[in-house]
Amino acid sequence: MIPVEYFLIRKRLLEELLSKMPRVTEGLHDGRHVYRYYKKGDNHYQEIGSGSKYWESAVKNCNIRKDIKAKLNSIKRILRNNYRNSNKSAAYSVINTDYHMNCNFYDSLDDCSCDYENKTKYYYNGRHYRSRAEMDIAVILDEFGLEFKYDVKIKIGGVLFTVDFVICFREFNRCVFLEYFGKCNDPDYVEKRIITKIRYNSSNDIYLSRDLFALSGNDIYTPSIPVIRSYISSLIEMICLYHIRSEGSDFTSQQITQLL
Repeated sequence: MIPVEYFLIRKRLLEELLSKMPRVTEGLHDGRHVYRYYKKGDNHYQEIGSGSKYWESAVKNCNIRKDIKAKLNSIKRILRNNYRNSNKSAAYSVINTDYHMNCNFYDSLDDCSCDYENKTKYYYNGRHYRSRAEMDIAVILDEFGLEFKYDVKIKIGGVLFTVDFVICFREFNRCVFLEYFGKCNDPDYVEKRIITKIRYNSSNDIYLSRDLFALSGNDIYTPSIPVIRSYISSLIEMICLYHIRSEGSDFTSQQITQLL
């Protein structure tokens, strides 16, 4: 089970991010779509219409606030439903590591969101997905309140690859890759996509079950929602082992760094 400390750390981070964001809401004024920028600390606001030079900034900030609030609500729901009786005041600390797959690396990546001709077939929350399984993975990532980018092009060892999901853990200043291999019954697919990708990743200090995680299926079998949820939960647990030290833990910061 994912330790409660993870959700408490993530909740604190999201609350801090939200407190630093401009307070922007959207609404209607005389039938027009408007945004309202509130001054810090009071209820006075500046109303922004579609013709304003601040319109794009208002849209962007309002959408970011919505996204943070949605993730925060997910965390609160998980704490309320699954950790009601947990000790939420136990001593713990976050172990920071100097690692190349960090938040700066994540922020440099582009979310391509699959621009395919049949893109309307698998559509969820503003993104287009190649398959139902990848769309289901996105649903579960949102369920856990995780930040991610999809269909990301990354050059590894001089070779350009597409990574299905890059998940960011800002509270630990790191990110991981999550791949869905959907044609594992095809020998050519296994050789060219799976083995080649794993080989190039490992030769560039990106390793399975530490930096690279994978779910698989074939033409007959697709992972169900409960299976995906269990796998994502295990992924988060693994990350917590590297980055959270609870009271009484035998791990030291130096030992965790060596593991990475």
